[in-house]
Amino acid sequence: MNHTITFLRLATLTAAVFTSAGVAIPAPVPQDAVTSPNAIIAETRGPLRSCAKLSLNVPPIEMAKHLTPVNFALGDSQHFYWCVSGIRDDNDGTFHLFAARWPNAPRMAGWHENGELVHFTAKKAEGPYTEAGILLDNTTLPQGQHSVHNVRVDRFDNTYSIVYIVQTRPGREGQSIAQLTSNSLNGPWKLTNGDGILLRREDAKGHNRPDIEFSSCGVNNPDIVRLPNGKYCLYFKHAHLITHNGKPRSITRYSTALADTLTGPYTITAKQATDNPLNIEDAEAFVYKDTPYLLTTDNFGSVTGLKGACILWPSYDGGLTFRSKNARLAVGHFSDYIVPPKRVTYPYSREDKFERPSLLFIGGEPKYFIAPTGINILRHTGTHSLILRIETPDPFADSHP
Repeated sequence: MNHTITFLRLATLTAAVFTSAGVAIPAPVPQDAVTSPNAIIAETRGPLRSCAKLSLNVPPIEMAKHLTPVNFALGDSQHFYWCVSGIRDDNDGTFHLFAARWPNAPRMAGWHENGELVHFTAKKAEGPYTEAGILLDNTTLPQGQHSVHNVRVDRFDNTYSIVYIVQTRPGREGQSIAQLTSNSLNGPWKLTNGDGILLRREDAKGHNRPDIEFSSCGVNNPDIVRLPNGKYCLYFKHAHLITHNGKPRSITRYSTALADTLTGPYTITAKQATDNPLNIEDAEAFVYKDTPYLLTTDNFGSVTGLKGACILWPSYDGGLTFRSKNARLAVGHFSDYIVPPKRVTYPYSREDKFERPSLLFIGGEPKYFIAPTGINILRHTGTHSLILRIETPDPFADSHP
């Protein structure tokens, strides 16, 4: 099925007056706001409002203060859209988004039941995006696998890679990491190792990594980069038992697995990659100006000091460890950039934050931030994702008052 996801551009829907300080003063919301996406754009050029009364653990980067919403990425009235990952085809200039989606009916729970991997294209980075096809669903996955989720697309020389997770047995501990590769973003795509599987939690056996071998959420949230030393590094999330406030608590951290080739085999390394006190997830991994980075959520604010923020983690040992002391606040809350109309829906959560953060690079530079949110300003019963333009030439530099 080919169809265009039709959205009005956010920039044409602005209903606000801006003062000389750049602060948005909401105008009256029109009566038809309940049926049209009359988003009020709050152009953030000064301190993040979500941080105004907080003492942050780390400074924000310039990107956090220079994001302008420009359009919806993906969304419709029938589906939840999650895990959006974008890339530009340098051969013809086409932009491609790959995403996980599932029917609205089971709401968020559908991610581990009926997820499918969908492909969209556009002539411009800001869309609109047209569906180009379904790459994988429960009818085409190898036997014993179901529900695609956690999609990330990357290019390595002349090969494109999509990593994702599937459920390989009942329970969340059955989450495993898989991969598709192709010489073209339009396919055909090939399952790595015949069944796609790159890593299971069972692969930690014999590597003295019980935190992975017995992870209650299996291995998930994957991404791959080629490190400066030429090795391919698979980053993934797993559950880890700690003592917090004198009580045992399961948190999620990231670890790594290394390979000499893109399709593996990948060998789990000896130590955890991140040292976050409480949960992080949804990492996008990339190398920028020879420095490996992770972009993750900060679920409880234990790293940045802002619950629900996004974290930029630089690595200073070639991509194997990422330390909280070096982390930076990458993106603030949803409401730092968009003031939604009075009537919205909350298909997933009422939390004022972005999920599954992703960057779209053009010419080696990060130009757009793309992410879903639990707040739907179109009043759909599923989730949508948004495209925000990065409006600063040095997005990862520390921002100072």
